[in-house]
Amino acid sequence: MKIVFMGTPEFAVPSLEKLIECGCEIPMVVTQPDRRGNRGKVTFSPVKECALQHGLPVAQPQQIRKDEEFMQELEALEPDFIVVAAFGQLLPERVLNAPKYDCINVHGSLLPKLRGAAPMQYSILQGDKTTGVTIMKMAKGLDTGDMISKAEMNIEGMTIHELADKLSALGAELLVKTIPEIVNGTAVYTPQNEEEHTYASMIRKEDGLTDFSGDAVSEERKIRAYDPWPALYSFLNGKQIKFFRAEVSEEEGTHDGGVISAVDKKSFTVDCGKGKLRILEVQLQGKKRMSAGRRRVRGRSADERRVDYVLRRNGILRLDDCTDSGDDFYHDCPGQNQAGVFQIFSSGEQPAPNRCPSGPDDAGCQWAVRRADQHPERRRRFE
Repeated sequence: MKIVFMGTPEFAVPSLEKLIECGCEIPMVVTQPDRRGNRGKVTFSPVKECALQHGLPVAQPQQIRKDEEFMQELEALEPDFIVVAAFGQLLPERVLNAPKYDCINVHGSLLPKLRGAAPMQYSILQGDKTTGVTIMKMAKGLDTGDMISKAEMNIEGMTIHELADKLSALGAELLVKTIPEIVNGTAVYTPQNEEEHTYASMIRKEDGLTDFSGDAVSEERKIRAYDPWPALYSFLNGKQIKFFRAEVSEEEGTHDGGVISAVDKKSFTVDCGKGKLRILEVQLQGKKRMSAGRRRVRGRSADERRVDYVLRRNGILRLDDCTDSGDDFYHDCPGQNQAGVFQIFSSGEQPAPNRCPSGPDDAGCQWAVRRADQHPERRRRFE
């Protein structure tokens, strides 16, 4: 069986490896062009790395539609099948007609639901309890071809990484079962019901921006769906903060969305528009991922003094010792906002009130946003 394989991300690798394992002849692997990083380092796609490990020829056309040389090379191979798994380019009709049998696609949803570029992410965002993979015959439209086979699985609580790993393995198994059925004529081609189709559009960076005004359940789904990119993110102290692990709290929120209302050793809790979200892992701008919990400062715990929580330059949410010259630090006012120490904003700019509503001379107030170098007399006020 001569098969040309087209794919790019990690999701496609199990299908390629399964075809190799089954003894299929693969005269060409087609993948997206190499990427160049910020420091000039060239990065291969996971499919290209797999192909090179197995000594398979690799083609990387910039745009298949405009690459006549590639098209001639593909047609000269006279493949029995073209197998596509998350390739990343729309294929012209000339490619679809090239194989002896079919050009088939391994799609990460139960079609006609969630056609498009991001079906797995949307399954999580929608709170679907089940999803699956569909082997379909490719047509001119986007994921509109006849369905040949399906496999379903439970996905409750999964992250995008877990879901992609399981669906890619499930799709690979289904692929090698479906190809013989097509060859011996027992495969059943089922047209998609256009009235039932939904669409999973490409994920954009701005989709990850949040101010936590939504409900906690939806925000937690976004964290699972958007890891690692674009990630669920917001801004605190003018710096971007990303959220990577979280749990929905059973408590009802008592503050506006975006207020950090509690902190413990392993997490901090953000009030949402509806409900609360316990954040377990964060990443501050320019830093690595880290636990979201509080650390002790100079041996003093929250019970030993009035506490102010601050997200510092090193990205640790912890007690403020009021000694960082030049750093903004946020205080809470007993008469204004006892629980909400920080407000998370959906943009890099946030208001900085310069005096306490209880009065500028209130010795017991720690509400105003100040700079430590402007108030040296207050650096030790909590010691």
